Amino acid sequence: MSVGAISGVPRLRRFVVGGFFYSGMAEYDSALVFVAYNDAAALFGEESQLDSGLEIRVKQALQAPAIAQQIAHLAGPGYQVENWTQTNASLFSALKLEKFTYFLVLLLMVLVAAFNIVATLVMVVMERRKEMLCQALEHKARAAVSVSSMELAAGGNSRESWIADVRIGSEALKLVLRCDPDGWIRPTEMRREINGLRFAERAGVAAPRVIICSDELDLGRPFVVVNYVAGTAIARRIMRSAEFVDARRNFARECAGILGRIHSSTSVALSWDHRDPITYAEEHRSEALYPSPTLEGAFAWLVRNRPPTPNAQAPVHGDFRLGNLIIASSGITAVLDWETCHLGDPDEDLGYLCARVWRYGSQLPVGGLGKLEELLQAYEEAAARKVNPERLRWWMVYADTVWGMVCNHRRPARAASDAMESGAMARNVCRQEYNVLLELESEVRRG
Repeated sequence: MSVGAISGVPRLRRFVVGGFFYSGMAEYDSALVFVAYNDAAALFGEESQLDSGLEIRVKQALQAPAIAQQIAHLAGPGYQVENWTQTNASLFSALKLEKFTYFLVLLLMVLVAAFNIVATLVMVVMERRKEMLCQALEHKARAAVSVSSMELAAGGNSRESWIADVRIGSEALKLVLRCDPDGWIRPTEMRREINGLRFAERAGVAAPRVIICSDELDLGRPFVVVNYVAGTAIARRIMRSAEFVDARRNFARECAGILGRIHSSTSVALSWDHRDPITYAEEHRSEALYPSPTLEGAFAWLVRNRPPTPNAQAPVHGDFRLGNLIIASSGITAVLDWETCHLGDPDEDLGYLCARVWRYGSQLPVGGLGKLEELLQAYEEAAARKVNPERLRWWMVYADTVWGMVCNHRRPARAASDAMESGAMARNVCRQEYNVLLELESEVRRG
């Protein structure tokens, strides 16, 4: 059947069905018939021009689009060339949509499964820590203990800090459980941290108060339970939030007062170990994952320019800096991370506080928040001693160099989160190389 060009009256012609074919493609099976060319010409009449063409088969089907372009170029204008990918465009579009749908479904399944696995592991660890906390507090208080909530605090590269809401009898408390993660148990460092916290309490230094620790009860791993101190240790928040305007203004003077109190309390820390700075740096240097000429040069400079050992050894925090201080809107409320405390040169704490690595991109030398002149003036009043600028500079170079070495030998990753942390730490090596070069710029230019 066809429609006349002028009258619009359908043209009819009888055909005999000789057979059926099935291509497997509904697009063709529902609308395509094969008829003799002459019969089709008779049906459409003289005014119609039937399209005719050639079908070319190629051995490499995937090369069909490129071959079609070559044929079109050779044939010139007036010819239409179409390859199998264009003819079956709707089919391939449907397949593409189907593949994307399957990919999306599988991705969602994997994400949900991964989330469930991680959540399960976190819950298992949390339950174990709850049980650990309850055992410790029941031993201490000799009363029933219940934990209503518990969460892992943000931050902390080497130790877990769990913040818990606890009820002991009728008393509600907010406490913090500190312990080593599974697979990285370090009893010596934990014992040193406990000693540091007890020292802070006796010396009148603001720090969390020890409730119970592994010295009093063996729970299979070193631990300490302390009271919760309000505030934050997140450096970026302290440096940017309007909440901490007053704390930033008084930061240098407060640090000077705290360090003066620490360094003046030698009688409270007579049992502490002495730590030789070059030996400590050499321990990290010997475990480097790859050689760093910059850090090697800085280490050689430190050995060559080492200042004389002070006559009197003083208690030293060993990592006194922004990030290890809990700060509220009113100022510093607690000093954390006492695991590196030892007897040594008091200028070490000043050097760590002013090192470039712990300024977090700020131009202000005292933890990125204060001026050096203000710090030294307040410290000399609190500690009743003068600070040698060259000695302080040596310790600043030392802090940047040692942290670069620490970043260069992180422990093996035990989980995906550890791998991300190790990668971030390794990236810091080049930053520390840059910081060291800035500190030693005058020596580099002369050398």
